[in-house]
Amino acid sequence: GSLMAAPFDPDAREPTEPPASVVDGVWTDRSGAAHFSVSRHGRLVYATGQRFQSPDRRLVWVDRSGAVDPLPMQPDLYSGPRVSPNGETVVLQITRDQVQLWTFQVDRPVLRLLTEGTATEYWPTWDPTGRFVGHNSDRHDGPLNLYVTPVDGSAPGLQLIESDRAQTASSWRNDGGALAYQTYGNPETSGDIWVYSFDDSVARPFLRTPAEESLGEFSPDGKWMAYISDASGRYEVYVKPYPGPGGVETVSAGGGMEPVWAASGRELFYRDLTGQRVYAVSVDNDPELQLGLPVMLFEGDFANGSRFGRSYDVTPDGRRFLMLEMTLPTNSTRLVVVDGWFNELQRRLDSR
Repeated sequence: GSLMAAPFDPDAREPTEPPASVVDGVWTDRSGAAHFSVSRHGRLVYATGQRFQSPDRRLVWVDRSGAVDPLPMQPDLYSGPRVSPNGETVVLQITRDQVQLWTFQVDRPVLRLLTEGTATEYWPTWDPTGRFVGHNSDRHDGPLNLYVTPVDGSAPGLQLIESDRAQTASSWRNDGGALAYQTYGNPETSGDIWVYSFDDSVARPFLRTPAEESLGEFSPDGKWMAYISDASGRYEVYVKPYPGPGGVETVSAGGGMEPVWAASGRELFYRDLTGQRVYAVSVDNDPELQLGLPVMLFEGDFANGSRFGRSYDVTPDGRRFLMLEMTLPTNSTRLVVVDGWFNELQRRLDSR
């Protein structure tokens, strides 16, 4: 929680003296990020608070008009909530000393640990039967590889792929025969979307271009794949026929992330780049794919996902969204602004 400073030689590109503590009590969250900023003219602003008191997230239901209904659960560092195909169970990840997967029943929201041990478990997605969860894990002391784990805890997770590149599960095809996932770290193609086939236990690339593609989502009829790509210079949501060939249709306008289909296949939801606004796009694919204009459903202070996974979901009837509403610890809501901080900083360094 201490802000450090050191004199620096820009030509040699190295500090000229050891660092010194210049501000104490800077709020540092669980990810290790310190919440402060300095303007080029010397104004410092920082949030006060104890170390690792991060902004927690509250699980809430939000209807299509934006009405919020909190779940009776304590705030925590939740991510990646997914509603089961029958709408009765939620699986999500919680970051504490490590990242693990948990489940709870919608009508009895009591958390049950799904993955045990010391491994990191990320970004779950349901199979169509609601009996299994696809996710990634580093159980074998390597990159985050793809696993499938039974939700009832009857067996340990099964590793699907062993690779030196990290993978993240994103969507299961409705017939249960394929699992879409993304890989990272290829110096030529960045992030790519692959599909693992359970019929022959083979993984095949679906999108592999110089741009970064991720968050592939099968349509309910299995004929289309929604995904995000930064091919235009920013992330947008696109739709492409699966398994192809065929052209690409742009879904979002002005940037988009975290696509998810309505169970009916008649709508496609996504969020803007800030994660604060949720949009719906009407879909008609009889006989040709026709997409409507994006319509904003609601907005709020919600935790956003990333190119690795989405942090919201929609119920099977398309009426409610499970969101993560941001909350701040009561001891971490004070902002301190210091004008002329460069002069004070120089005095502190000179007085050492």
